[in-house]
Amino acid sequence: MARTGVSDDEIRISGYAVYYEPLRPAPVLARKARRLCHEAGVAERAGDPRAEQLYREAIEHFVDAFLIDRPGHAVCFTEAHAIGRHVAERYGCAMKHAGDGYWTAPCGVLALHRRLGASWAGPTIGQCSVCRAGDLECDHVPGRWYEGVHCHRIVVEAELRDISLVPFPDDPRTYRTEIARTPREIRAVRGRPLRRGEVPLCTHCTESCDGADRGPREGDVDQSLWSAPTLEGKGRA
Repeated sequence: MARTGVSDDEIRISGYAVYYEPLRPAPVLARKARRLCHEAGVAERAGDPRAEQLYREAIEHFVDAFLIDRPGHAVCFTEAHAIGRHVAERYGCAMKHAGDGYWTAPCGVLALHRRLGASWAGPTIGQCSVCRAGDLECDHVPGRWYEGVHCHRIVVEAELRDISLVPFPDDPRTYRTEIARTPREIRAVRGRPLRRGEVPLCTHCTESCDGADRGPREGDVDQSLWSAPTLEGKGRA
């Protein structure tokens, strides 16, 4: 999804409203993240250039583990920020040009602070992810796990009619929205416009957020406190 325009003050949002890959249990994702982090450390000490990519993959797994189970995997919030800080300091986190002077940071760490995810709407025909029964034809409860299988509705036919930003999307991975930084914001952070050919760096984990040290705030974990959801969690959460 995307909203585009030419105003320097306009908010540009991009992201996915649907993921084809099924959700994996948060413990599985967290274990994978820690394994990747260990492999990255070994590669870094050996001077292997693959270390950076391994670190970045570990971040994304920690992020998904937290988004899927915030109370049970709150530590993943801290670990994602800690690795993000290390990666930013050692390798730098280049932002991605989104056109017309706008820039985005394609990193999952920012999703840890989002209060809105994407939800699409339209008539559908679905199946149970556990037993493949049709709608209302089994007793499995969406959102629960059955012998390691996450119960959710698999859409087999759909007619897309709209996409909305909502506080509690069906798929928590859709909190991964990218909010483009405007030319004005880039100037404010650096105190000057970007030079020709210059690529700005994301400094969230090194300057903007102390999540690596303090861990998640109560509002990051307890979604019942989201009385005034905003895109970047700066409301009354």
